[in-house]
Amino acid sequence: MRILIIRIGTAWGDHLICTPLIKHLKEQGNEIYFMGGEAAEVLVKKNPYIDKFIYYKKDTVTIEKLEEFIEATNKAYECTKKINLTGSLENSLLMHPNQPQYNDTKAERIAKCDKNVYDFCAEFAGYPEVKGKLPELYPDPDEEENIKEQIRNIRGKDGFVVIWGLAGSGSNKCWHYYSYVWNELLCKYKNVKIISVGDEACKILEVAGKKHARYIPKSGIWKMTEAMIATKYADLVISPDTGLFHASGCFDTHKICLLGHGTINHISKYFMNDHSIESTAPCAPCFRLIYEGWQCPRDQDGACLCMSEGQSRERVQSHIFSVIDNMMGGK
Repeated sequence: MRILIIRIGTAWGDHLICTPLIKHLKEQGNEIYFMGGEAAEVLVKKNPYIDKFIYYKKDTVTIEKLEEFIEATNKAYECTKKINLTGSLENSLLMHPNQPQYNDTKAERIAKCDKNVYDFCAEFAGYPEVKGKLPELYPDPDEEENIKEQIRNIRGKDGFVVIWGLAGSGSNKCWHYYSYVWNELLCKYKNVKIISVGDEACKILEVAGKKHARYIPKSGIWKMTEAMIATKYADLVISPDTGLFHASGCFDTHKICLLGHGTINHISKYFMNDHSIESTAPCAPCFRLIYEGWQCPRDQDGACLCMSEGQSRERVQSHIFSVIDNMMGGK
């Protein structure tokens, strides 16, 4: 059977979430066609379980015409079946402000949405038997070798490399106390080296640590795929709920997700060496898509409560130290 899978969107993590389903369908003897945009072209195109990648240029059609366009594509490529994953997680496990369920009680939202995203992706597609699977990353070999060598040089003889993801797609995916903890980490552990990663906009967040010899800012320098590869070769990855954190889930690297709107069950339930920490804010987990400031209760500095009071500097720092102490004690 030739199956067309569609995942149109810019979120890196959402494409990684598709990978267990793609692999399962290919291993069942199907021919897999995948249609996606720019992020998919970079992340999914090299997937060995995909027979053909179909590039979707952004805004090719309006949202109202999308289903008609998908049906025409399915017919043009003579696919037997289509699985449209576009918006599947956003509209089912995270509530959009336009959905009536957005205003459900917190308990009602948790009951509906606190499901593992990897299990749900397969279930949404009609394959509920595919459970407990991990994402997979298929990097360019030359790119991987380059990042592997960079990490090796940064680590040196006995260094402990921490990859720190600075921010995700919304204000609820940024933790504001990173520079304080960087300083404490570098002072307490003389072999720790911190590499911060993010897009070009994250450069402004890196100013605080730039003068320290064991702090290496890479936002806007490493591409997203390079930062994702780096999670394979680091000792520890720390990040909010971002595509970078999902990439770390492909590997047995130790990892900590600073969760706000979601839960461990929702994101990292199956990840190896996971030490993620959930927010203690009364509004968390909200399972809401956050776009505007009015959607979140804020602290006095304007930060989302789930990622400030719910993930206090003292609490997160203590947790990170405990994880590192245990890792170093086992070496």
